[in-house]
Amino acid sequence: MIKKINDFLAGWPMTLIGGVFLLASFILPRIGQPWGENLAWVCVVICGIPLFYLAVWRIIYNKGISKISSALLITMAMIAALCIGDLFAAGEVAFIMEIGALLEDMTTNRAKKGLKNLISLAPDTGRIVRDRVETVVPVSEIKKSDVLRILPGEAIPVDGVIIAGETSIDQSVMTGESLPIDTAVGDTVFSGTINRFGSIDIEATKVGEDSSLQKLIRMVEDAEKNQAPTQRIADKWASWLVPVALLIAVIAYIVTKDIVRAVTVMVVFCPCALVLATPTAIMAAIGQRCFLFYPSPVHMKKTEQIHHRSDLLYTCHHRFYECWNRVLQLILLSCHRIPNQ
Repeated sequence: MIKKINDFLAGWPMTLIGGVFLLASFILPRIGQPWGENLAWVCVVICGIPLFYLAVWRIIYNKGISKISSALLITMAMIAALCIGDLFAAGEVAFIMEIGALLEDMTTNRAKKGLKNLISLAPDTGRIVRDRVETVVPVSEIKKSDVLRILPGEAIPVDGVIIAGETSIDQSVMTGESLPIDTAVGDTVFSGTINRFGSIDIEATKVGEDSSLQKLIRMVEDAEKNQAPTQRIADKWASWLVPVALLIAVIAYIVTKDIVRAVTVMVVFCPCALVLATPTAIMAAIGQRCFLFYPSPVHMKKTEQIHHRSDLLYTCHHRFYECWNRVLQLILLSCHRIPNQ
């Protein structure tokens, strides 16, 4: 029951409603409506309950220092802000945290959708040819060296080598190539790809979990489980920020005897930038439809090294092009002068 309420409040519709009330609580007091400040309570309830639930869940189920998370620090800052009556600050930190969590969920859901699409490409059956007799069997019963017949329009169930026939194979799922590839005897075909035209016989070389499509599915599953290095750094620093923020807040209160200053320290220490940075960057990267598959977020991180070297490659290519262009101009000029001599 508690989880259902949490999931309902943590969705985009309720979060946006909370954001509207938070904005209203900021605008109304500034146009002569002091009662509008109380509207921030709506945002505190909608965004604060999932935040509190997440902080408690991590304390109970996480191990070691990971129990102390960014959710715990922001929850403490939200409660402290409520204690001194600053409703807007409490609602603001809760709202920002909830937006970051929703962006992270969007990246996960998109990965899960891609995984479902990959799984749907895996055929359930294959047509084995034995003694010139075709028999449709489940893919799990296909063994290495079995001969399979693939008719036009069918998906190839296993990796193999063509032993008879010619056709064009749609390999876009594996290679990203938009046009079908012409194949003939001796060419390799991959599971999950589509036979577009001719009928072919193939000899199975990789079956079951060893097939290319199954390996690709496992890579996507691993990518869901792994976190980007930047994301791990954010979690690590969030764990250390909690005791540091508490210590500085206590020192601020002892020195100034002002509870508002102590609460201000906790609110300022909220890692809102860390919470939003990684999911926002990953969402932006996914939005650029460049048809690149990253086995894990770690590989996405390593593309920075490619970017750092791109300037050097561009410079070399540009200079080569200029030199080659001058050579062509000299050749054409020489050819033009020869008839005039």
